[in-house]
Amino acid sequence: MQLNPSQGRVLKSALDVLGRGDPKRFDDELWLGFGDDCQSIWDALIQGRYVESAGSIFQTRLTPRGVQLLRRLASL
Repeated sequence: MQLNPSQGRVLKSALDVLGRGDPKRFDDELWLGFGDDCQSIWDALIQGRYVESAGSIFQTRLTPRGVQLLRRLASL
């Protein structure tokens, strides 16, 4: 997944929210930041094992790999 700096900041914000335990707001941040592309971002995060979801948005959580990604995005 290639993101420009602006998209990286959006993703950082969304992952930060998820890391604080707010999966609904995480989804909202993705939608507001990526619009129609949010589903492809969501899919890439799941496939890359950055987030896990047990079938419901309310059961989405940040994985240890996602925490590492969030740290890398912190420089944006």
